[in-house]
Amino acid sequence: MIDPREIFETINSSGGRAACPKDAPAECESPDKSDMCVQINTEFAFCHRCNKRWWFGAENEHNVTSYELTNTREPLFERTNHALDESDYLKWRDLFIKHYPDLLKILKLPWNNTALDEVYGVAIRKDESGDGQLMFKIDETHVKIHKGPQFGANIKCKLYPKVVPECHGKPLLVVEGEKDAVSANCANAPAITFTSGAGALPSDLSMLDDVKDLVIVYDNDEVGRDGAKKVASALYNKERTVRILKWVDKPDKYDLTDFFCDGYTSTDLYRLVDAAPVFGRKPEDFGGSAVFSPMDFMAKFNNPPEDICDQILFEKGTAGIAAATNVGKSIFALQFAASVAMGIPFLGHFRVPRPRKVLYMQYEMLDDVIGERLALQTKPLMEKYPVEAHLLNENLRVSVNGQKDLFSDSYDMVEGNLRHGNYELIVIDNLYSSTNVDTVSNDKLVSLLARITALKNKYNCAVLMVNHHKKQNELAALDPAMVFGGSAYTNWLDNLVQIASTKVSAELKVIKITKVRMRSDLHWIPAGMKLHNDDELYFEYLRPLPKTEMFWYTQQKESDMDKVLNAVNGDSFAVEAFATALNDILNISSTRSLYKWLDKMVSHGLINKLERGVYTKIRTDLDDFI
Repeated sequence: MIDPREIFETINSSGGRAACPKDAPAECESPDKSDMCVQINTEFAFCHRCNKRWWFGAENEHNVTSYELTNTREPLFERTNHALDESDYLKWRDLFIKHYPDLLKILKLPWNNTALDEVYGVAIRKDESGDGQLMFKIDETHVKIHKGPQFGANIKCKLYPKVVPECHGKPLLVVEGEKDAVSANCANAPAITFTSGAGALPSDLSMLDDVKDLVIVYDNDEVGRDGAKKVASALYNKERTVRILKWVDKPDKYDLTDFFCDGYTSTDLYRLVDAAPVFGRKPEDFGGSAVFSPMDFMAKFNNPPEDICDQILFEKGTAGIAAATNVGKSIFALQFAASVAMGIPFLGHFRVPRPRKVLYMQYEMLDDVIGERLALQTKPLMEKYPVEAHLLNENLRVSVNGQKDLFSDSYDMVEGNLRHGNYELIVIDNLYSSTNVDTVSNDKLVSLLARITALKNKYNCAVLMVNHHKKQNELAALDPAMVFGGSAYTNWLDNLVQIASTKVSAELKVIKITKVRMRSDLHWIPAGMKLHNDDELYFEYLRPLPKTEMFWYTQQKESDMDKVLNAVNGDSFAVEAFATALNDILNISSTRSLYKWLDKMVSHGLINKLERGVYTKIRTDLDDFI
């Protein structure tokens, strides 16, 4: 029987495919002789390009006429020495043994004669630059070059050395790389490694079933630290102690071989091992979050963030301002930025504990419009607070509107500004205009908001975001559902402030805090603001509204409810008096209708029920309020 290797120079690792040999017929159209165009069966091979056949027994002794070939994943013949032959391992192994003492000095290895043991299979070769490069025989079919290529039919992750060393009461070290494994065992510290690098694991770990004490000793870099956690988690069980040794005050990429090269001994190593915490005692070890008992939690987390502006925004938080077009949300946002920069009460009502550095980035109006608005808005603030006036120019920075797409699909321009300045607050006016990301799509919006959050956390600043209301066909009370874009936006915010115009007066605006994650006296309670819009431009807080919110959004005229109520004498009245007025004004006399009207007027904020059968009027003096 002829061995296929006698015919074909290039055969794949399974032995099922080969390249046409050099003496292939001219009919073979393969331009590349490495192309595996030959299919190998147990009895013959067949080229799919030139149709040539090769027989491994006597020429067609079985009188085979068909070319039905079985494609199998199983090797058709054993090639146990392939990796050794292909890598010239035996030659380099002899070289390693012959020059071992000199090689230790050249390569600066802390090894002894233990490294010569066959179980480690260490060899040395010259790399392309002529430098010495270590080789390791993982098994008969697998040779690995240190920081280089691998040879063999099966180069999947394996255990090295292939036999777990005797521990004799010591913990077994799991180290990062074959070189570290040899270094540890030379120091009489039993160790193994997994051959595919940090974080990799063999599919079968049964060889470690009897090992009850493991220590992960990986390199001092991010890859090593992440890999150590992954391996520790995989090897953890309740019958086994697993620890991760962390290098303290050591340079980047420091490893176990470096440790022994520095003159430390296994005694020093085990001293560090004894001090290493046991893996698996905290949920964080498995990628979970830290947990505390209620008392411990309250003791640890009892320092809430400082307010940037009382009830509206706290340190490193996120707040939103939303309103319909032409309500004044940009005026509101710019006044907020100026108030925080100066450290003065916002709207004359909301406390600002101290002045802060503020970056105002606007993406909707012309720069000249913003310049004019700045003059109109800041003049009354500086006149009212002359002591703090100089802080406006020191702490507030306003971006030009020539740079579009603050946040794009590919980059976040704002990071350049954050790196340059030490800002504690960014005001973005507005979300829709500042990005090319589809803010209606929750999937895309979530990604964008995650990037903004990452920037906020990286530079320790808070964010105030201006946004629009959706177009509404009907008047409705302020609610987060009105805000334009995906629901992910309002979910992301810590606080949400919404503003609306009123029909009562062009000057009067309704403000309501509809979402709050800390505290607010105005949560879901509408309040009035006055917009000064003559020679000056600013908002002034008034007070909570004395009627239900919808009252202020409608054109004020004497309604049927007002007519009936005006016909009732006194501030307090009995049901009977209301029934008389309802019959006199609207000719309604049924008892069922009577109580429907009473309930409707309570819901509209016109009356309150004092006790059974007794109500009181809610008086509203609009002129006095405004």
